[in-house]
Amino acid sequence: EACPAGKFSDTISMDLCNNCEAGTFSNISLATECLVCSAGSYQSDSGASSCNSCPKGRYLTDVATNAVLHDDENDCQICGAGKFNDENLDASQHISCT
Repeated sequence: EACPAGKFSDTISMDLCNNCEAGTFSNISLATECLVCSAGSYQSDSGASSCNSCPKGRYLTDVATNAVLHDDENDCQICGAGKFNDENLDASQHISCT
């Protein structure tokens, strides 16, 4: 049986499924590895099939280099004074108020 989304197998026979760790996801079955969440997203749960976008007013610029940088909502930084991010922006950035 194939590993479902949120899990992966690193064996040739694909007979042992492992949960993707926090900060990573797998959105396909038969995955051989999990992907680190992209910029602007995080995943605090293991076994996830997707990542969550940073909440409004927060951003995360890391471009999927390290799962530890995407494993908690607090990894999303608060936009500084005079800057903002809302639901219409990519959560990997924040822009100056105009």
